[in-house]
Amino acid sequence: MGEFDLEAFKASFASDKNAAVNDDLWKIFEETDAWSLWRCVYDYAEDNESVDATKEIVTSFMKNTESVKGQIFGVMHVLEPSLEVEGLFLCKGADPEFLFSANEDT
Repeated sequence: MGEFDLEAFKASFASDKNAAVNDDLWKIFEETDAWSLWRCVYDYAEDNESVDATKEIVTSFMKNTESVKGQIFGVMHVLEPSLEVEGLFLCKGADPEFLFSANEDT
């Protein structure tokens, strides 16, 4: 059993999202308990006034995670018409606290 290569997974996901998820992602959970999968929901969706403003919130959150990018992979979506924000993150370790520590707004 080799160590999971997060950068290789990110590259695979960028080139073919379906192949990366189907072939690589689930192997992580079969071979190791060093990674965890977390779903997040933005708590203040009712305050979002436009798609552009909501995308700015998401962009800011993702920019603030740059400091932990070697320990995390995530995708976030703005759902219309509700402007709710949801994300899914693959985190190194069992606790995603380092992700939230990198973002003072969380």
